[in-house]
Amino acid sequence: MRLREDRDGDLWFTSQDVQNIPIEVVPRRSEDDWVAVHTQAARVPYQFETRPAIRFILVQSPARSELIILCHHNNSPTPP
Repeated sequence: MRLREDRDGDLWFTSQDVQNIPIEVVPRRSEDDWVAVHTQAARVPYQFETRPAIRFILVQSPARSELIILCHHNNSPTPP
C-alpha cells in the first residue's frame, strides 16, 4: 500500500503502482548499533507518491540481529 493525494488534498491508501519493499541490511558491530540506525532512519522523509509507507532495516551480525520496522500511519479511512 501507499498513500495518494486526491484533488481536495486528502490522503487515501492505494495498492496501484506500489513498488517492492526492500530490506536494508546494515552490519551490527555493537549492542547499540540498532539505536543509531533507528535514529538516523526515522529522520528520512517518506516518499508517499512512489514508495510504500514502511521500511525494513536488518541490523545483522552472525550472532545476533535486530529487525527495525518503521512505518507511517494515517487514521483516514480508505475510499469505498
